[in-house]
Amino acid sequence: MLDLSFGRDGWDYQYIVRIRDNEEADKDMKNISAIKIAEMKINTVAVKERLAIGRFLYWDRRLILDRRTWTLCTGSRCTGGVVPVVDFNDGEVSVGWCYPGDADDDLRARQAVS
Repeated sequence: MLDLSFGRDGWDYQYIVRIRDNEEADKDMKNISAIKIAEMKINTVAVKERLAIGRFLYWDRRLILDRRTWTLCTGSRCTGGVVPVVDFNDGEVSVGWCYPGDADDDLRARQAVS
């Protein structure tokens, strides 16, 4: 369950998020945990933003995001503090979670400008 008290939501006000134009999550964000991203004060996408962007890019260009990597959605938190992750697996979008200290080559955030 998402903790809507954390991060941007879009219910309170409308905003625009810009991300890099790449199918896989940002290469320069690999091996950086959600804890480290927070310490570095890097603005990254929330899970609702990642899902909306993925849906739009599929509709507009038939582009599928995260076939080989997971997007670490550090702009969101689930109940208990775990961090949502999104990928494309077995023909569908998958939302899961990881611990804030987890870091891996295939677990990457997407930097956002909002």
